[in-house]
Amino acid sequence: MGKDKATKLLKIGELAEAVRETKATIRFWTNEGLLEVAKTTASGYALYSPQMIENAQEIRRLQSEDRLSIAEIKWRMKMKHLAADVSSKKEPEN
Repeated sequence: MGKDKATKLLKIGELAEAVRETKATIRFWTNEGLLEVAKTTASGYALYSPQMIENAQEIRRLQSEDRLSIAEIKWRMKMKHLAADVSSKKEPEN
């Protein structure tokens, strides 16, 4: 039932508020390629998928707890996405 409903995209301020970051931080992470814009409105506003909440929380955790640089976070997140892609493409065992 929930799959029929369209996913609500978040404005930058909504994403920032959800993860307790500033809009400038969200913009920086987006410009660095750490967060993806799902859609841009005709007015030029960036809209983010709800998945970016989890990504932003992970970025902050990697910065504050693991003390990783932006480059290290990019690499770590890229590896995480690649691993997810590989596991989703595995053929079922017979």
